[in-house]
Amino acid sequence: MQVTFSTAALPKTGAIIIPVFEDGKKAKAYQDINAKTDGALDRAAKAASYKPKKGRFLEIMSPAGIGNGRVVLIGAGATKDFTALDAEALGGRVIARLQASREKTAVFALDGLSVKKLNAGEMAARVAHGARMRSYRFDKYRTTVEKDDKPALTKIAVHSSAGAKAAYAPHEKIGDGVFLTRDLVAEPANVLYPDSFAKRCQKLTALGVKVKVLGVPEMKKLGMGSLLGVGLGSEKPSRLVAMEWMGGKKGDAPLALVGKGVTIPAASR
Repeated sequence: MQVTFSTAALPKTGAIIIPVFEDGKKAKAYQDINAKTDGALDRAAKAASYKPKKGRFLEIMSPAGIGNGRVVLIGAGATKDFTALDAEALGGRVIARLQASREKTAVFALDGLSVKKLNAGEMAARVAHGARMRSYRFDKYRTTVEKDDKPALTKIAVHSSAGAKAAYAPHEKIGDGVFLTRDLVAEPANVLYPDSFAKRCQKLTALGVKVKVLGVPEMKKLGMGSLLGVGLGSEKPSRLVAMEWMGGKKGDAPLALVGKGVTIPAASR
């Protein structure tokens, strides 16, 4: 899923998503689009007795006056209670709904929108992060799914303040790591086993990570009998991967994470 940020005018195609709060607070785009569509948003909300409770949707399909396929209002609850997690959940809910449609692009209209606990830039970044996280799919081996049954949505844009892109940068890296982890978990045992897993870890050297892989002889020498015992049920030999990233400030205390990953044996002897 491609994520972009912009402060320019809203696109004339695709879906437009506008959060609405219970106290009436809305993004600037609401009034703009409502005016262009001769009050279509207000009329739709009134006809549906729409109340913007958290997670509640109202879709206006192809409103006259604009070229967009749909305008989606999503309830955001009370502004005083809206948190970073709420922003992420909002983005995720929208993507889950749009993935069931044939929309190819969508824009979150957040320009001028902020709450007590989140400035405009951070709010936009969190919405984008939640949207991207929800977009994840592992279709590598799904060969029987018809093209029309797969989500068409490939691009989302976020229209907000100029600081949104910078605020999103760390979330983008977190998302990359989450997607990598999900990919590894989803792989079958005949594809992902200790040696192939270690080789994938070695690719992280391109990011500046120091990666060292130990084989069975090195592990025996270090007395890792209990760890090696786990792998005795598989024809695939065990591996130990040690990774170091010296990204902290000089003098910072190191942070060590120790864990054991078990790949299900593809075959045993």
